[in-house]
Amino acid sequence: MSTTTNLLDLPDDITVIILLKLSTIDIIASAQYLCVSWRRLICKHPSMWRHINMCDNDLGPYLLNYDLDLEKVCKHAVDRSQGNLIEINIEYFATDELLHYIAQRASGLKRLRLVSCNYISGVGFIEAASKFPLLEELDLSLCYFPEYNAFDLEVLRKIFPLLRCFKFKGIVWKCSYSDGNIIEINMENFATDELFHWFARRASGLKRLRLVSCYGISDKGLIEAASKFPLLEELELTLCNFSGIALEAVGKSCPLLSCFKFNNNHEKFFGYIYWDVEALAIAENMSGLCHLQLVSNEMTNDGLQAILLGCPQLESLDLRRCGHLDNVNQMCDDRVKFLKLPNAPMDGYDYPSFDIGYDEIRRMYWSNFFDEYYPPEPNAFDGEAFDYHYDEDIDYNINDYLPEYGYYS
Repeated sequence: MSTTTNLLDLPDDITVIILLKLSTIDIIASAQYLCVSWRRLICKHPSMWRHINMCDNDLGPYLLNYDLDLEKVCKHAVDRSQGNLIEINIEYFATDELLHYIAQRASGLKRLRLVSCNYISGVGFIEAASKFPLLEELDLSLCYFPEYNAFDLEVLRKIFPLLRCFKFKGIVWKCSYSDGNIIEINMENFATDELFHWFARRASGLKRLRLVSCYGISDKGLIEAASKFPLLEELELTLCNFSGIALEAVGKSCPLLSCFKFNNNHEKFFGYIYWDVEALAIAENMSGLCHLQLVSNEMTNDGLQAILLGCPQLESLDLRRCGHLDNVNQMCDDRVKFLKLPNAPMDGYDYPSFDIGYDEIRRMYWSNFFDEYYPPEPNAFDGEAFDYHYDEDIDYNINDYLPEYGYYS
């Protein structure tokens, strides 16, 4: 015989856990009116208002309800927190006045997320920001501050000394701390040599570093910064422009490196490609690696063989979209426990990948070669230009035109 449980008979702590699954606007606009006991519990329980979520996916109907003042609802929730607010998420409707209202009543705020809040000005944000000295995470996704194309990260660090995560206009920056020291840095879509060196001077105990689409950091910048990370254990360089020379220096400066991801690095240009220079730099200078990811790398079997011999502790190896390799299973044999082959699905890889094999390289090279040295000339008969692009029927030998250290056959 089945039994039913009256929600009113549940312990207060359980009821609070259930209600916290709702957005703040659902609690204020509907849930608190279901019964007197819930209203009393919702109004008085301190944990109910430490996290305010005005970014729920169901916010759309409320935006169309012109009788509901979302800014007033948000202020009401902030008042109920009684100074205990540590996190607030707002989409669309925040203004300078609302942010100032929050700043006056939530000096202990740790996480602030404002999405598509284009009624907030840059000046208004900076003024309110000075009231959040304990802020650790700041997300300004899809916000438009005409006064700022980009925030000066060093200025933000002065305003928020504990800041460890920042998002703004496609920029992602994250830091993790242990005993007050930076142990992890994550940068996407920005960063320069100057900013990188700023971190390097303050993060000698860094253990994990991730750079994605950071084209503003040069080989020299990476080399100089790496020399200040002797405790680095995990490094990811994805969609960047670093050469084998930089990898060699990183390996020598970071002897504890055990996990390395070097993906989609296309710094070289066709016609002058030394396929295995990166693989050899890894093999000769990162002997302690246990995990290696080389998505869309141009190395050949010679480079892979060097890595297998130079990194005897290797446990996992990701070679997806490495178009110049063959017989990978036979080469790796039982040396690697977890192996992803060049044609394996790209599950879990969130960035564009390039699958360029030898035939594609040859076609692109010869197309560029003829365009540069034999520009099209007017046709004497119809005035149109001849097309001197690569002809697939002719067996060109690209090795005759590349430098002697070029393609390994």
